[in-house]
Amino acid sequence: MARGPGKLYRAAMSVLASFKARAAELKREVLAIYLAAKHPRTPWYSKFLVVAIVAYVLSPIDLIPDFIPVLGLLDEIILLPLALALVVKLVPEDVMSECRARALERRPEGTLLGRLGAAFVVLVWLGLIVLALVWVSGAAQAQGWPSKPIRLVSPFPPGAVVDTLCRTLAPALGEALGQPVVVENRAGAGGNVGMDFVAKAPADGYTVGMGGIATHGINPSVYARMPFDPVRDFAPITFVASNINVLVVHPSVPANDVRQLIDYARAHPGKLAFGSAGAGTSQHLAGELFKQITGVEMTHVPYKGAGPAVTDLLGGQIPLMFVDLSATLAHIRAGKLRALAVLTRERTPLLEVPTAIEQGIAGFDVNAWFGLFAPAGTPRERLESLGLSPAPGAPEELATLVRAELERWARVAKAANLKPE
Repeated sequence: MARGPGKLYRAAMSVLASFKARAAELKREVLAIYLAAKHPRTPWYSKFLVVAIVAYVLSPIDLIPDFIPVLGLLDEIILLPLALALVVKLVPEDVMSECRARALERRPEGTLLGRLGAAFVVLVWLGLIVLALVWVSGAAQAQGWPSKPIRLVSPFPPGAVVDTLCRTLAPALGEALGQPVVVENRAGAGGNVGMDFVAKAPADGYTVGMGGIATHGINPSVYARMPFDPVRDFAPITFVASNINVLVVHPSVPANDVRQLIDYARAHPGKLAFGSAGAGTSQHLAGELFKQITGVEMTHVPYKGAGPAVTDLLGGQIPLMFVDLSATLAHIRAGKLRALAVLTRERTPLLEVPTAIEQGIAGFDVNAWFGLFAPAGTPRERLESLGLSPAPGAPEELATLVRAELERWARVAKAANLKPE
């Protein structure tokens, strides 16, 4: 704490020093505007506006009463620059260029204009000093982060895999940070509603969201309008987990591995159908990718959630699904469903089933991955303070994953001729 005042002083001096050069430029711009006001090719209404600005500067009557000191300063700081900017817009570009060149050759300090320009610069400097002090004060307060609960947004409803992951992570994360981490569900539009809320939240480290393959991989290719940019509007924190996906079939399907399923599909074109949690979900795109790699024909049957789709799969209404293991493991072990392949690069110890890649389906690797994201602009030290990073450089690795997933699923959606909705 002893170093606090010194750090504040250095920060303030650094901010103020950066404005020194801008002040000189500002004085030259005021002179250029004055010269433009006298130029014969400057429109009369622009000259009138310059006179009005000068009259306002010299007048003791302000638009905002000076008995409110801060507001009395704000009208000069805000209104004058806006008015001068308008003058510049009203003057022909070639006239302003000529006047700026002449301003570089003159020293207005001894003239009335010079005094007015200096007064204007002083007003702007006062405003900049106020802003600098506010900024430095905010930086000092930031050193105590976190000083209040942190909101972890789950962009899917309670009971969904993402929500379960958030609620499992929140207690340990809160203990590590010394502040409660509160899970808040904001579901809708395939996760877009919740992550849009995160993207537009203040970049102060108190709002993070659990994005994933849907919000940061698939959705930009299947939604006509995205409320956020998956890359530009977020600061990646860390990869959290992936949900193992499997290819499962109803026992009535005469196939014990992927090759037998492909042979059956080719022998019975158009007979097979696959269910999913909905159009544009990772389960849907996994089926489209399988069709593109193998060349088989299958019909997509979208449901309103994975639960109803698995129910129909158990009842034989649909023959197969590309689905997360957590939703089907108990049914697989009970013999109600048959797992043909694990859709990851490596096998899972939960099943004695080879991967699709091992069975010759190169490139068929579909993971429903999840990662923590903060609003863009969140200070990096706050992201690192979350203490979740499994290895150095995890934010960059998550950013790389997002870009790769966006490109990959855009290709799949385009090849499947999926129309954004």
